[in-house]
Amino acid sequence: MIEAGISVDLSDHKGNSLLMLATYNGNLETTKMLISRNARIDKKNDRGQTPLAGVCFKGNLEIVQALVEAGANIDEDNGLGTTSMFFASMFGHTDIVRYLQKRKKSTLKDKIYITLSKIIRFFRRK
Repeated sequence: MIEAGISVDLSDHKGNSLLMLATYNGNLETTKMLISRNARIDKKNDRGQTPLAGVCFKGNLEIVQALVEAGANIDEDNGLGTTSMFFASMFGHTDIVRYLQKRKKSTLKDKIYITLSKIIRFFRRK
């Protein structure tokens, strides 16, 4: 469909772009193809969520890496102050938290999220 001229930034009725849907559903190949065709990497849906935040919620490190390496804004928030680091921390995706932590200068808010991630991981083991 993209070859037929469909915009790579096409969105559904909730504002989810093709890139958001590809990342959220764990499709690395489609994610990379959309990035290579200059899809807006930080385009927010109607809830203010970016593709990076969505995949941090789901927990796919490979897709997180593809987005960040393509220039996704790690610090972008959804209008409520929550960032990709928050979603990765909240859902216990410590591999993503560590990756994001290495890619940016941590703020106090990030340190709180990292602590939250460790607490969640501790209680999941019990």
